[in-house]
Amino acid sequence: MDIKHYLWLTDRAQCGVVRAANLINEFGCASKVYECDDADAFLRVEGITRELAVNLAYNKSLEKYKHTEEYLYTKNIHFITYEDNYYPAALHNIYAPPAILFYKGRNLIQNNPICISIVGSRKCTDYGQKAARMFSSKLASGDLCIVSGLALGIDAQAHLGALDVGGTTIGVLGCGADVVYPSANKYLHDRIIEEGGMILSEFTPMTPPLAQNFPRRNRIISGIAFGTIVVEASKNSGSLKTARYALEQGKNVYAVPGQIFSEQSEGANNLIKEGAKLVTDVDDIYFDLKVYLRPLKENKNRIYPLSNEPMTEEEEIILTAIREGFQTPDAISKRIGRPVSHINRTITFMELKQMVAVTAGKIYIAY
Repeated sequence: MDIKHYLWLTDRAQCGVVRAANLINEFGCASKVYECDDADAFLRVEGITRELAVNLAYNKSLEKYKHTEEYLYTKNIHFITYEDNYYPAALHNIYAPPAILFYKGRNLIQNNPICISIVGSRKCTDYGQKAARMFSSKLASGDLCIVSGLALGIDAQAHLGALDVGGTTIGVLGCGADVVYPSANKYLHDRIIEEGGMILSEFTPMTPPLAQNFPRRNRIISGIAFGTIVVEASKNSGSLKTARYALEQGKNVYAVPGQIFSEQSEGANNLIKEGAKLVTDVDDIYFDLKVYLRPLKENKNRIYPLSNEPMTEEEEIILTAIREGFQTPDAISKRIGRPVSHINRTITFMELKQMVAVTAGKIYIAY
């Protein structure tokens, strides 16, 4: 995989993450985008202007990216591109999936683990710290991977809770994977890597922690997870943006109730008023996860329904797609090449046969 083509695409004329995703979906991979010298072909892609089409068609230098490739090697930074087989399936299904992901540490996402995001205020209370640590440690003890943003406060407690029980955790950054931010969390950054965790970023190494980077970071925190827990958040907290992304992505949103007199609880309490699931213990989350955690029968390499009725070939194809992380009708349709109407009709029967269940946002999960 030639990373230079992806670096060129994400950098080309401020192409933007949405346009880059559209181009990759249209051409199949970044190298084919690079090889195309037909401006009119680029104009057929949503969001591509005439000026950008010309720039993509004729500005073909990769020279400046050779240094980046060498830098990644010297800093022990790895990368995953959109076309890699182990690119996380959960991110394939979000709006504007990152074209490339950089990481340090162990690649925890290659096998599509069940992840839970825990986010909240940087200026958290003792109550918030204890709640974040409790949820994180208990969920990590149940082999769930804890995802957060490596910020001060709730994020740090979420990562620490997972590490304290020997669990796995992913820190998603709003800067380059080689940039430690905030500097006060350097010990935590290093501990995550040393203890088998993962530091993840879509930003090119040496990218500083600019304010506009963090909303992009937040969509990955929510997108990679089954659900997002908001522990403590003021009414203007950035963690609420993560919750909004989760809702847009059809993911579960959980909120820990807080004191009504605390500003740090205002945002989480409002989420509950708006329909987020109130959680006071991990059992509230395991209730939604039970179909994920149910062991497969007889043979781990084959998916068996709970029903005694025989499974058709079509149903097995759809179940396999769901297990791979393609969990919406549109995503399943693209994965197996069947019309959405056909998918919906088949899944209706699969629900009746207890092969699948549907969660909020029409996300299908396999028993």
